Amino acid sequence: MFRSANYSRRRQQLSSSNSRLNFELLEAKRVLAANFVGFSVFDASQDLSTNTVFESGALSLDFAVELDNGSELQAVEVFAKEGSDVVKLGEFFSAAESDALVSLEGFFDFSGSHEIYGVVSTTDGQHAISSPVDIEVLATTTEFGNHRGTDFNFVGGADSAYVLQASGGTDTLNLDFDQADVANFNGLSLEAYDRDAFVTTQAFYQGSAYDFLVTEDGQELYFQGVERLEFADGSIVPLHTLPNDPEYVEQWDISTGDVGDAWRFTRGSEEVLLVSLDTGVPSTNGNPTTSDIDQSRTDYIIPDNVSLNDGDHGHRATSVIVAEPNNGFGLTGINWESPTLIIDVYSNNNPGITPQRLTNAIQASLDYLETSSASRIVFQGGIQGEFWLNVLDQSLISANLDSTLYSVAAGNGSVDLNDNVSNNVFSAGVARLAGTYSNVLAIGALEPTFEYVDGIKNSVNLPLAGYSNYGDDLSFAAPSRTRSIGPTGSVRNFGGTSNANPVVAAYSSLVWSVDPTLTATEVRDILAETAIDLGVDGRDPQFGHGTPDAGAAVRRAWALTENAAVSNLEANPFASDPGIGYALISSEGVGENVDTNSGNFDVGFLTTTFDNSNSYTYNLVTGSGDADNALFEIGAGNALELKQGTTVDYEARTSYSIHVEVSDGVTTQDQELIISVIDDAETTSFVLANGEAQRSNLDQFVVEFDGIVTLGSSAFELVRRGPDGGSVDVTASIDDSSGFSVATLTFGGDFVEDSGSLVDGNYELTLFGDQITTASGQSFDGDGDGLAGGNQVFGDTEADNFFRHFGDINGDRLVNVVDLLAFRDVWLTDEDDQNFHPDFDSNGDGTINVIDLLRFRNNWLSESEFV
Repeated sequence: MFRSANYSRRRQQLSSSNSRLNFELLEAKRVLAANFVGFSVFDASQDLSTNTVFESGALSLDFAVELDNGSELQAVEVFAKEGSDVVKLGEFFSAAESDALVSLEGFFDFSGSHEIYGVVSTTDGQHAISSPVDIEVLATTTEFGNHRGTDFNFVGGADSAYVLQASGGTDTLNLDFDQADVANFNGLSLEAYDRDAFVTTQAFYQGSAYDFLVTEDGQELYFQGVERLEFADGSIVPLHTLPNDPEYVEQWDISTGDVGDAWRFTRGSEEVLLVSLDTGVPSTNGNPTTSDIDQSRTDYIIPDNVSLNDGDHGHRATSVIVAEPNNGFGLTGINWESPTLIIDVYSNNNPGITPQRLTNAIQASLDYLETSSASRIVFQGGIQGEFWLNVLDQSLISANLDSTLYSVAAGNGSVDLNDNVSNNVFSAGVARLAGTYSNVLAIGALEPTFEYVDGIKNSVNLPLAGYSNYGDDLSFAAPSRTRSIGPTGSVRNFGGTSNANPVVAAYSSLVWSVDPTLTATEVRDILAETAIDLGVDGRDPQFGHGTPDAGAAVRRAWALTENAAVSNLEANPFASDPGIGYALISSEGVGENVDTNSGNFDVGFLTTTFDNSNSYTYNLVTGSGDADNALFEIGAGNALELKQGTTVDYEARTSYSIHVEVSDGVTTQDQELIISVIDDAETTSFVLANGEAQRSNLDQFVVEFDGIVTLGSSAFELVRRGPDGGSVDVTASIDDSSGFSVATLTFGGDFVEDSGSLVDGNYELTLFGDQITTASGQSFDGDGDGLAGGNQVFGDTEADNFFRHFGDINGDRLVNVVDLLAFRDVWLTDEDDQNFHPDFDSNGDGTINVIDLLRFRNNWLSESEFV
């Protein structure tokens, strides 16, 4: 077992973490009071290259010190020496250590060839030094992915390392060497890799487990969440487990959550019992009707002996978790091995289970656990609304805090989790307990758009579904509208938060299957630590901790099980003092299209990371990254200024580099600084009538910006053109969940009918740039001249087609026989009729009747001319 260095013990009369030690003097002072009889150092990652370590990695040490009679040990200190620079790495307070750990995290620019020494000190001031051990610290390039399938391009080099945390999606790592150049993959030949066999060897780095690959010329790579390796010779090596079920390629909950990567470590465990608290499955006389569910690991509690017609919901929810894999039919469940108990909590026919049906079902699950091989339960709760919370004995949750985990639908009411009044049927109910108990997860729903990557469905963006509940206690937002199978074998998309919560239940069960000794709280924390962050940085009311990454969570749990000491290692408290500190820019970057015509523009203020002086001076000097020095000046108050006349365009350049010298009057330091260009919203697109050609009804106008904006109170002005025209009241609502702002305009006033539609006529919309603020805090470039500010007008030309003409169903400005035929098809239909066309419903009463016919006749053969 690895043991971390004891950093907490008080250091007495020792060199400080910033001291520079003269080994020659120590050697001359050495006496026989103490002596090293053993000292060895190697890379702690277990990647088989013991004398090379990645930056921010860890070293493992073995040593033994022999003391003379009467001498007492004060400490054993460990130092790294590179040239004339010596840095303290750690200290220990015992005469012998085996597999003691030293973290390299926190040391800045620490790559290079180091000699690692041990120095023993005794209480009487005597010292002895060990023989040196050569360790190469590799300069490390780290890349991160997101939920999308991504191609990553590795370009390595001598004495360097590469780390890729690809995260969700179907990801490919493109390599600049041939497959024949691989020396080993996870310690074996690449040809020996079997993607259907469980992983046994990994590298441990920064708290997780990574595949490691070493080339014949010594290049080293760590990566996780990668589905495919593609080599320079064109050969491809797939890494992820690939079931033969036909619907697998459509299961975007598996690709987004990197489940194929998680399956390389676990596919479930008999130690974890899965329980579905839902509508159960249909049955006749107690015999369940199921499809694609492995009966050998499934039991049922069916509360009555009649045929149920409402079991489809529960069956589909359960299929997301445990549909039988690799049977060439239907879909693939996320968990392949765990025992499953399906309980119908919705039945109203058994007085023994009503009204305490939920409490009874949980108690029955706990009783079932006592007779099974499992020690942990993951519940998927397809239960929303206040009723379920009212019939729950919460003591069952609190009394089994460590051994039970509840993944509960947050609800489909589009309300805050803590709102139990506005929509008590679709409110959070039990999910609200996520704010009370650490073993309850409240799960919101994601409904994205998609793309296919290597033939597998992947998410493109991850907006929260409009119906999903939200709030400060939301745990996660997870895939919904995923593939499911019904009891008769019908495959279709499921939906709602009722779909999202079994997804997270399944992910959780894989994490727990890796290490059943974890508590439910620890499983939750691992899911949170490894989740893909969505929305604003960190936890937020819309997405909670983000969307869980099953692959990353399983890797974290596996790493903790296999090598807890390395995986829990934190930054080294002896990381060298930055001294004068490192120059920073107070702002995050400069927004594109800033106006520099009239003078310099303040990008931000120069500061340092270590405030040991009240006065710093900064200068632009020659050095690495000084290519853009000429475009900047340092002004009053240490302001970094973009020079007058400089044009900033994100599409042309995403960043600038300068070289800055900082001095406190005694010490001088210089470094490269990068100034990022913020990709501000520059353009818009307009969507009339939901993108339809018809102009029979015009009750909203959508303005899509190509970035995030904030709207002022007078951002839009709408007028009806022509001699009978005038102003229209506009209300704008904005949605940023897709990563860009979408403003939906609705109308009011004299030119708006009771249905909400504009009256017949031509219209013109003006966007006022100085009332719209971009991500960088400047005005929107409305007129497109490359400078902040200016207005944009839509509808001032006939080609914009911004008009309303009731009855004009094809948008040709004329109500004629084409429109009449369409009107005849919907005559006398109402909103429950599949042929109903709301655009012909002139008064919005839900019926196409004589009132609408009269309106249509009034416009018959009329034409809307542009004025």
